[in-house]
Formats: sequence, structure tokens, C-alpha cells
Amino acid sequence: MFKLKDVDREILRILIKDGRCSFSELSRKLRKKGFDYTDRGVAERVRRLEEAGIILGYQSVVDLQKIGFPVLRVILIKFKTSRKLPATIKLFEQYLREAPFCIYSFRVRVGNYDWINVKVFPDHATADAESVLFRAYFSDIIQEYDVYDVVMIKKIGVETTLPYTKKEFGEFMKKWAKTVKYPGEIPYLESSI
Repeated sequence: MFKLKDVDREILRILIKDGRCSFSELSRKLRKKGFDYTDRGVAERVRRLEEAGIILGYQSVVDLQKIGFPVLRVILIKFKTSRKLPATIKLFEQYLREAPFCIYSFRVRVGNYDWINVKVFPDHATADAESVLFRAYFSDIIQEYDVYDVVMIKKIGVETTLPYTKKEFGEFMKKWAKTVKYPGEIPYLESSI
């Protein structure tokens, strides 16, 4: 198991703020914090952090509103007790992992809710279509489903979704309609594409 040293924590702090920071710039910033590492030494520390699975990758943080995704939706879910719950949770998790519009998904351990999702959509029609279908897909385990469209006040640098087209949204929803054996036509989907 990889044991984090103080220098690793400082490297992580720097890279979280600027994932494009070069090794020479990292080395310079580390020296200012009292760590004397060469560019090569910094590169080795970063490589070890990557190999240990601590650094999972590097990404760009984009302003979702500026690229056409103005609807930021927070969903709070409470499950109902059901014999189907364990099996359906696996399908539920798979849906959220694959959904191109789901940027965060949290299992809640303490509190009134069991799950929190954060999703982004290009418009309210698409958001509402997904919401209706999501609730239909997982209605056998959802007891409460509270939705809040929110405005981000402080940007955070861990958004993981990629922009998607309405066509990709429709293909994803149709795939999942088959996966969960949704009966009949998919309501609202055509009007959102």
C-alpha cells in the first residue's frame, strides 16, 4: 500500500488546482514549500501517485452553461424496503455510472436520504424526460424523489461529464428502456430530442 508523504500531499494540492502544471513548475512550487525535489524527482513522485491509483487522471474543467448545459439538477432519493432492492441497486448504480449527464452520484450513509445525484442537461425538457423515465425504471425501489434545479455559486474542479448531444441522450435512454424492460413507447423522449 502506498503511504502518502507530505510532499505527495503538496503535489496533489498543486495538481488539483492546476492539472497542467509542468514538472519544472511543480518542482519550483515545492521548493517554495520547503521540499527540495528536481524535475525528475517530481516526475517520479507523480508517477508513483498515478500507479498507486491516487491520481486517477487529468481533466479540463469547463463552464457547463457556456457550452449549452444550463440545467444543473440535484436529486435526493430515499429507497423503500423491497426484496428487489439489492439487485435493483446494482442496475441503478450501473445506470448512473453510464449516464453521460450524471456528474456526481453519492450513496448517503447517514441522514434522511439514501442517494444524491447531480445531473446536467441542455434544457428543462430533456431534464424532465430523464426524470420521468428514471423514476419509471426504478419505481420499485424509490420511495421519495426530490428534485432541485440549482445555480452553482462556487465552481468546483471535479466535474466529470462530457458534453453530449440530444441524439446521444436519446440513444442512452432507449438502451436503458430495453435494459429495464420498460413497456411501450418512451414518453417525453421524442419531444426532448
